[in-house]
Amino acid sequence: MSAFYSGFRRLFACLIGLVFFLSGMLKLIDPVGTTLIVREYLKFFNLTFLMGMDRFLAVALSLLEALVGAALLAGVWSKIVALVTMAMMAFFTVVTLFLLIKNPDMDCGCFGEAIHLTHLQTFLKNIVLCIFCIPAFLPFKLMPPPRNIRYVGFGMATLIILAVAVYSQKHLPLVDFTPYAPQSEIFGANGNYDQDAPILSFKDDYGDYYDELATYGKVLIYSVYEPEKMEVQDWARITESGNEAFMNGANCLILIAAANAESVPLDLRLSAYTTDYRTAVALNRSNGGATYLEDGTVIAKWDKQSIPAGDEMFMILARDATEYSVKARSRGRVWLQAAGITCLAALLLL
Repeated sequence: MSAFYSGFRRLFACLIGLVFFLSGMLKLIDPVGTTLIVREYLKFFNLTFLMGMDRFLAVALSLLEALVGAALLAGVWSKIVALVTMAMMAFFTVVTLFLLIKNPDMDCGCFGEAIHLTHLQTFLKNIVLCIFCIPAFLPFKLMPPPRNIRYVGFGMATLIILAVAVYSQKHLPLVDFTPYAPQSEIFGANGNYDQDAPILSFKDDYGDYYDELATYGKVLIYSVYEPEKMEVQDWARITESGNEAFMNGANCLILIAAANAESVPLDLRLSAYTTDYRTAVALNRSNGGATYLEDGTVIAKWDKQSIPAGDEMFMILARDATEYSVKARSRGRVWLQAAGITCLAALLLL
């Protein structure tokens, strides 16, 4: 096989691998959001009996995509990976064809919350990738064996992918692609009535809406989208954090994704409001996590294990909100970019 033809095949394999790798990683960093996507698919295909496995399926499929993408970029186990890739592309194409025909009100979720595609765009993307499979993998007998060093690169990338997966199970996404990402301004804040601004709506037990409470001053909002899974220590953490925030000039709200606030401890009832499930889970991916807003602008978020307390809470509320927000948001982006660049370098350069 000529060097030109070998490079030609490798180029198409790498293009497919890059799409798989990015798709898998973007979903892997947000397992809660990916779980919501999986639930939509299970409902659409009447597979609701698998709902109890939705989180497992979300993580497993994302991990599979990322690892297959990494294997394509590294060029290891070429024949096996080629067969797996073509099988996955055939499956994805058939699924997206059904979505295109039925046109349900749901997102394909190909790239998590990062990139939203229409059903037609998703189907065409898959058709293009299927076409790329022809020069990349066929005929199988002409696929050259990889150099041993490429297995080292794949191993390094796999360790990074697994580290990101494990980290994301307990923490907020390294990069927030939801409408309520840090530095986003919610609808109604500072006279912002842009139709594209995210709406943060909640009401009390009597059905009266109090959306304006989140649009001015320092506000700490605790998002509880599955109150039945909250432990005693989780509520205690919210109580302690909320009291300290209130003493430092912040208003504290608890948004419950339920018909009423009966699951909230009595000492927190006055601060509890109800909202819909999707709003609560979009505001903060951690059940019981906290979101800090100032004058309707999202400043920072914490998962329930990382909610600041004591002097840390005082220092955060006393700092310049914009400066803190930029620094907090940049930290996650830097870590994700470093992980991605290291993976690609190991896969393509070794």
